[in-house]
Amino acid sequence: MIEFRTLGTVDLRDPDDGHGLDAILSRSKRVALLAYLALARPRGFHRRDSLFGLFWPEVSDERARRALNQSAYVLRKALGDGFLVSLGDEELGLDADRLWCDTVVFEELLEAGKIEQALGLYGGELLKGFHLSGCIEFERWLDTERSGLQRTALKAASELSAEHESRGDVLEAAHWLRQATHWAPYDEGTLHDLVGLLARHGDRTGAVREYMQYAQRLSEDLDLEPSPESRKLIERVRQNKLRLPDVVSTSVDRKGVDAAASESSAIQTAGRVHTLSPAGLRRRWPVVAAALLAVVVVTLGAYTSWNSRSPQLPAAVQPKRLMVAAFVNELSPSAPNHFGTAAANRVAEALSRSGLVEVIPASESARWRQILVDEGFSPDDPSIMRAAAERAGVGLLVAGSYTPRGDSVYFRARILDVRRGTLLRAVGPISGLVDAPSDAIDALQERVMGAVGTVVD
Repeated sequence: MIEFRTLGTVDLRDPDDGHGLDAILSRSKRVALLAYLALARPRGFHRRDSLFGLFWPEVSDERARRALNQSAYVLRKALGDGFLVSLGDEELGLDADRLWCDTVVFEELLEAGKIEQALGLYGGELLKGFHLSGCIEFERWLDTERSGLQRTALKAASELSAEHESRGDVLEAAHWLRQATHWAPYDEGTLHDLVGLLARHGDRTGAVREYMQYAQRLSEDLDLEPSPESRKLIERVRQNKLRLPDVVSTSVDRKGVDAAASESSAIQTAGRVHTLSPAGLRRRWPVVAAALLAVVVVTLGAYTSWNSRSPQLPAAVQPKRLMVAAFVNELSPSAPNHFGTAAANRVAEALSRSGLVEVIPASESARWRQILVDEGFSPDDPSIMRAAAERAGVGLLVAGSYTPRGDSVYFRARILDVRRGTLLRAVGPISGLVDAPSDAIDALQERVMGAVGTVVD
């Protein structure tokens, strides 16, 4: 049986002889074809004409058919006869009994309720760092699958952590949340879970440390700062306002329910539920009922307050209207920005042609930025483009940076929800040559298009 590892580092080998299958791994399109046949839903056979559009979109059907036949021939030769299976002349699939794929097994283990075993297979995002130039539809499929699998892994890690906490094993509970932050280092929900867990069990120093490390990652990697909700949460931790019975929530103010919590802590402490005798329950029922009523009233009030404060998009803001900012030179922001301008223009042009979103002209982006500078914004303020996008009534902002190192240049992009200031997708780093950056910019625009597609569609 062939082993195909796709979660994190890509690897393909025959365990019987222990050798990697270099004839396939050396060509990106063969890896991509094998991954799609193994993982695309519905699992099974796939029409050849659909594969043409995914992997050879720019050539005629006749040339695409020849290219697919050549790739299939190489796969059969490397993996053995019978590994690829044809259904008539128009459909192609894999013999699932001859392939072990970590993504497939990961999903099967989760369905069987074997969460810890499943998470042991999740080594990171699907086909990490993999890119297929010129194949936009495949890139869009891959980004969707990556996001879905990551969300599944984070949810499973959160459930496993909660299960360990309920047993009183706080160290193991924290381990799985830290593992989740490793898989998704910018995910605020996971940060809130980890900070809340540590604070509830008395490790305020550890909770603050996790928050500071998260804030540093956001600042250094994405030039962002934590959301107001995260800042409120860590302030509550610093003031020792998170208590053991608390449900971690950054939107509910616990002021006024501490009395109820002190009573409920007699019922629920250290993550364990204690059963009262019928007589004890009758004696304590008035107090318990009052505590529960207080919690309900305060929670409803907090929800109403939160809902009224929840950022509402003004009428002028269009959620599918998008601005692309010039990419910033990380090493020298004040230097001439030829790479950054070229990258932004190419990304904007590609998104405009795609029809996925309404892209405002680059001249309008520059005009709004200049308005803010005239009003007193520093040109180097990291938040200036987000503020410009908000002024322009834009719902989405594509911003990014590039870093020249030696003879290479590295591009990064991020897609932001303008009004909420939240990171929706991150792309990169994508590397190219300083003397010939076009290939890297082409790859950047395709990855950004795929990421935007998963956001708006």
